[in-house]
Amino acid sequence: MLQLLYISTFLALLVMLVCTCLVFFHGRNSKDEVYNVQRRIIVSCMLVMVASLLLSFTRNRDGQIEVLQAWSMLMYYLVFEGFFFASTAFNRDFYYHDKSYWVFFNNIAVLVLLTILYVHYVIDYNDHFMSLRDFSAAYSMGMLSFYTRMAAIFCLTGYIVIMSVLIYQSFARRFREWRATRNLQWRTTRLGRVLMFWLLVLVAMYVGLFINEPLYHVVVMLLTCGLFVYATEGYLKFYRVVEQKDDDEGLEELRERMRTWLGREPFPLQQSNITMDEVATAIAVSRDDLSHYIYDVFGLTFTSWLSDCKLNYCRKLLRTTDLSMSEIAYQAGYGGLAAMSKAFKHKYGIPPSHFRKHSVPSDEESDDV
Repeated sequence: MLQLLYISTFLALLVMLVCTCLVFFHGRNSKDEVYNVQRRIIVSCMLVMVASLLLSFTRNRDGQIEVLQAWSMLMYYLVFEGFFFASTAFNRDFYYHDKSYWVFFNNIAVLVLLTILYVHYVIDYNDHFMSLRDFSAAYSMGMLSFYTRMAAIFCLTGYIVIMSVLIYQSFARRFREWRATRNLQWRTTRLGRVLMFWLLVLVAMYVGLFINEPLYHVVVMLLTCGLFVYATEGYLKFYRVVEQKDDDEGLEELRERMRTWLGREPFPLQQSNITMDEVATAIAVSRDDLSHYIYDVFGLTFTSWLSDCKLNYCRKLLRTTDLSMSEIAYQAGYGGLAAMSKAFKHKYGIPPSHFRKHSVPSDEESDDV
């Protein structure tokens, strides 16, 4: 059974490290500060869980896993602390912004557990025990190893109860808000499902602190791997949403630059042989960004886009000015009236003179730039 435990531990570590690397390397260049904070928190929680897995099975005897390992309890506390900050932030209670909570949960709690760990592993290392039978014997003999482990599990449980109460209050407050708005539908987002899965794994890990059987720990590792894969998949989907948001913001900024540039007088495309490089330089973007913008937004080549911009400008002049056809063709960047008339009729199905005669004067023209 221990061989199965070792094999499953190795495979679990491989899966967890791959998921951690995927989360770590995706989105490092994102400009979204909130997203970057969330990414660092996720990576930190994953690394703690990997460390917890590594330290949980370091001691075994006669085919049994050591119970109430001090290192395992410390790692479990850090994993639960990550769950606490993540679940309360999910309900808009940002405890990690409050320094007092960091001092209490990160400094005092960890210091207490580390002190107990020091007593257990340094002062009382020779009296180390592993199985539940050894645990019972240590109690009857009044061994120091029994009291150090009991102190550790007592402190661990106490801090978990405190965090659980805060988590409950956070969810209760959120539920009251939903109820006050008469929206009684409990919406479970993907992050909410990840948190519920995470809680299930935490319960299984806590029970595992008292269990010797390797098979149980194999099941816990499978659950942990499932949590990692599920959380990583959700993270990557969330990253694509953030990335799309960044792209949309970039496109909107480029669109605004283009609209401002095309609105200048004289018309910037009056130059008959203007190139893509010249347009990109004029609006201060790269040639590739301009090319992607024209193709992704309009589905056009640069030449077709130039033609559409010129025709839009022709429509504007036909509606809002009394310029002659030849003057309009010149200001729009056409080589002559014939070239403008041909392009205009091909696009709109009527000659420009007919369009002017039947159009209503308006300052509102197409924003397709």
